[in-house]
Amino acid sequence: GVYRFNWKNFFSGPTPADENDSWLRFPNNDDVWFFGIDASTPEGDPANEAEIIANLQGAQSEIVFPIGSSRITASTTPDGAGADGYFKVYRSAGTSETYDWQARTSDNNDHNIYVWFVNPGTYTMEVSERSSGHAIDRMALYKVDTYGYNYSTTILDNAPESQGGSTYIAGAAANSPYNVTVTVTDDGDPVSEESIDFVWHVGESGDLIAVPEADVVTGIVPLKVNFTGSNSLDDAGVISYLWSFNDGTGNTSTEANPTYEFSEIGTYIVDLMVGDGDGNFDTKSITIEVTGTGIPPIAVAFSGVTEGEAPFQVNFDSNNSTDDLVIESYAWDFGDGNSSIEANPTYTYNDPGIYTVILTVTDIEGLTSIDEITITVTQSPVAVVTATPEAGNAPLEVSFTGSTSTDDEGIVSYAWDFGDGNTSTEADPTNTYNTSGTYDVVLTVTDGEGLTGTDTISVTVTNDAPVAVVLATPDTGETPLEVFFTGGGSTDDAGIVSYEWDFGDGNISTEADPTHTYTDSGNYIAELTVTDAEGETGVATVLIQVTEPGGNQAPVAMANANPTEGQAPLPVIFDGSGSTDDVGIASYVWDFQDGTTSSEINPVKSFDEGGTYNVTLTVMDNEGLTDIATITIVVSAVNQAPVAVASATPESGDAPLEVAFTGSNSTDDDGVVSYTWDFGDGNTSMAADPTHTYSASGTYAAELTVSDAEGLTSTDTVTIQVTEVGGNQAPVAVASATPESGDAPLDVAFTGSDSTDDVVIVSYAWDFGDGNTSTEADPTHTYNTSGTYDVVLTITDAEGLTSTDTVTIQVAEVGGNQAPLAVASATPESGDAPLEVAFTGSNSTDDIEIVSYAWDFGDGETSTEMNPTHTYNEAGTYTVELTVTDAEGVTDTDSITITVSEEETDDIVGVIAPNPAPDVDGYANIQLSQMSSSTVLTYIHLHDSTGKLVGTFDASQAYYENTDSYRVPVSTLRNGLYYVTIEVDNGDPIELKLLVRN
Repeated sequence: GVYRFNWKNFFSGPTPADENDSWLRFPNNDDVWFFGIDASTPEGDPANEAEIIANLQGAQSEIVFPIGSSRITASTTPDGAGADGYFKVYRSAGTSETYDWQARTSDNNDHNIYVWFVNPGTYTMEVSERSSGHAIDRMALYKVDTYGYNYSTTILDNAPESQGGSTYIAGAAANSPYNVTVTVTDDGDPVSEESIDFVWHVGESGDLIAVPEADVVTGIVPLKVNFTGSNSLDDAGVISYLWSFNDGTGNTSTEANPTYEFSEIGTYIVDLMVGDGDGNFDTKSITIEVTGTGIPPIAVAFSGVTEGEAPFQVNFDSNNSTDDLVIESYAWDFGDGNSSIEANPTYTYNDPGIYTVILTVTDIEGLTSIDEITITVTQSPVAVVTATPEAGNAPLEVSFTGSTSTDDEGIVSYAWDFGDGNTSTEADPTNTYNTSGTYDVVLTVTDGEGLTGTDTISVTVTNDAPVAVVLATPDTGETPLEVFFTGGGSTDDAGIVSYEWDFGDGNISTEADPTHTYTDSGNYIAELTVTDAEGETGVATVLIQVTEPGGNQAPVAMANANPTEGQAPLPVIFDGSGSTDDVGIASYVWDFQDGTTSSEINPVKSFDEGGTYNVTLTVMDNEGLTDIATITIVVSAVNQAPVAVASATPESGDAPLEVAFTGSNSTDDDGVVSYTWDFGDGNTSMAADPTHTYSASGTYAAELTVSDAEGLTSTDTVTIQVTEVGGNQAPVAVASATPESGDAPLDVAFTGSDSTDDVVIVSYAWDFGDGNTSTEADPTHTYNTSGTYDVVLTITDAEGLTSTDTVTIQVAEVGGNQAPLAVASATPESGDAPLEVAFTGSNSTDDIEIVSYAWDFGDGETSTEMNPTHTYNEAGTYTVELTVTDAEGVTDTDSITITVSEEETDDIVGVIAPNPAPDVDGYANIQLSQMSSSTVLTYIHLHDSTGKLVGTFDASQAYYENTDSYRVPVSTLRNGLYYVTIEVDNGDPIELKLLVRN
């Protein structure tokens, strides 16, 4: 439309020389006509917009254009005092220092100024202030047809948006951006208005000014925008353009008027930097708002199968989900706490249950949609076998328990194979083993769907050797001496099958209770050997003393003691003076059964250890005849307090710090019955080896108290240092010594400087265990007295955190006992579980004698044998320690590492295709993968849904080479669900489900 200009000028003085001379123009544009009409002619007051446009497009009578306008033709005379397309505007007369509305060009040409915008759009008008102190305060454009020609200054002055001060105010500062709001209000009833915000940049005269423009500033993604930068201003001329679209892509353009497409929703500040020939640059911005359609996506979740047996692998598919724009993200919730952001994930359910799987799709507008699938996972029953006892002598009655087996739908049958030919269908049966051996007992449980589970337990039945018991009456006398021997008191767990007597004089007997006559004098050892049904033997002997008639008689030993029972240490007075002989007793020998003896008649012996001692007295007369008497001493051990041993891993770290505590290394002579942990933060535990999490930083003394059956207790403490995340860590003390053993005086060089800290170690404190200390990092100390010394190093860092380490020094007397040397070896040191390892400790040495071996196999099991054998059933790396002790209690330790791997087994995958069956020729095709070449299939069993066996097929005959599959005929079967069981020679059977539809 056609608009007329009015502007409010500032009049800076009372004379024409002081009149304002501002300049206005529109840059050349095909859609803009900038012109004037002579106000003194009739045409200067046009009737309507149509007349003006017709005049512009016709003879252009009374139409004037500013000098330099591209609209000037041969028939058009330029007018006005301007140049380069500018009209010079002015105000004349009036009061000095005030603003008044004007609408004319300069120099009394009296032309009113108009602009015709041919098309809608955004247009740039340039205003130039050419005189100091002059300014245009406001402008008004009013449409000719809407408001008529005579839009009075009174109306303009009274318009709310046109109010201004009546005194001089400063104009816009150069090089400053102004946030401007333009509000257009009509005079309708009711009044309507609309506002637009923009930034107005004011430059110095002739300054370079970037003018970024866009044909659209808001729209739906993807939004294509035509940018215009060619309207940028400069007196020297713009020579470069750089557009930065700032949409995260880094895209730019050096075109003056580029086109760019925004593919993401958002608000983008687009920068235009222009440069001129003088090396000047200016940057301005324009805001582009990219919106969406508001239409959400449609989620479609799909899976090929929705029901199966755990572990059940499901391939999820979201490909059918749609959106009017673009789906930006996928989120799957598998219903068991796990999730995925893949579009088409694969997931395995390991536990039975019904799972609601939710797919959430989100488009680029942030709008979402969900869809659900229900996945049903079934599981074979879990067979659980226990046996009491698991080992013992034959005949061994074993109570088996299978009722703790579990299934999600209930177990319907139990099938036991006891390994000795016997079976049972009870849940908790009993079986008696009459023959020694190791029996693998197998329980098979079946649920309502015909799914099965098995478990195995080994029962070891042993045969103890028989115990031979010999009695002889009499055992002394003159020749010929008839002796009645008794062996029938011998015992065996399986029964004695034979007796063999050797009377010591060349004669034998196979009777249980024989009679034998000795015809010659002498001492005879009569030996009985008994044999049981499994060939085990037992031996016992008795001394028969035969003298010549009228000759010397054997002595009679008589042993007495007081007391015969009591608590250790128990002193006992023994008395052998009641022993008699016809000639005379020449010697007394007491054997106290603890490794000590005495040749006194009435010795005194103290028993320091609890136990039962069968003390023997052997008396001998002058002719060498002997007799033996036995007396039993029962000594009760004094209960010793337990020894608490607390350890923790780790002992320091950032909060929250999870610490695994170990108290099960604590010891007691009768066994520890209770553990009480105080973690130092207000929490406690009664577990032997608990785990506790410290949530706050600090130093905590975790105390373990252990109690034995008689209420005696012991405590041990371990210090836990918890730091803030990223804060100071506790130091790590590392103590070492060279040498660790030797004769007194022993010089030992200690090393603590290998200790570490994340900040700095500020102090070292050594306690040498003999009352001496040191604060050096690497001190030297001399031990002058033999003994075992636990040397403790405590280090402290700059923030007061501490750590300790201990090293043991063993000092012997000169020429005295030396510490033993532990040497541990193993064969093999690695292999698959179950791994049987033969350990050797017999290569350990000592200058006196090694009296004990203590093996810790690293899996909770121990042994006191010299050369034990141990089986590792679980994969892992185990540190095995051997501790040897000599006769004086001095110890040494050696270690060896055992590496146990998982047993390699086939993980065979079976598929029936097609399923439902049959295919066109009446067979179900079974295809197997991930099967090693050494695995052999034996049989294929087919059961119906009730568990009834329908058929068994030889796997080798069922194999069909053309399709590399195993074919089972199903054309004669009734429709329904069947279970396929494939047996292999070296692993678990393969279970599959087959649906028959004939």
